[in-house]
Amino acid sequence: MVLKCGVYGCSNKADREEGLQYFRLPAIITNQGSLAEKLSTERRHQWLVKLNQNFADKNLGNLRICSEHFVTGKKAELHNKDNPDWVPSLKLGGQKVTTPNPGFISPQLGRYNRIQQRTKRKLDLE
Repeated sequence: MVLKCGVYGCSNKADREEGLQYFRLPAIITNQGSLAEKLSTERRHQWLVKLNQNFADKNLGNLRICSEHFVTGKKAELHNKDNPDWVPSLKLGGQKVTTPNPGFISPQLGRYNRIQQRTKRKLDLE
């Protein structure tokens, strides 16, 4: 089975493009406590909202999103909600986006990095 990105307008396929990863739509986790269930439900909902498509009568278990739609090229961990890659955010809905210059840091990633550095400094001072 060939993996194909489920974002409208994205034509990436695993057998054609090399170096891309494909991530499943997040499942709702029901066996790891109420916090994990709440976060996974919210994350799945936000992914579907960002994709902005009608998924009625579709098998969402087969839906994949390629790494081009994430700022860092991979999705964030479930409990890392502040990460800009908690939901896909780039090139969604067939919009034409040019590739940024090498070394470019998106505003979302820059903000996330500053929060991480500030938290680390606070912990080091304590």
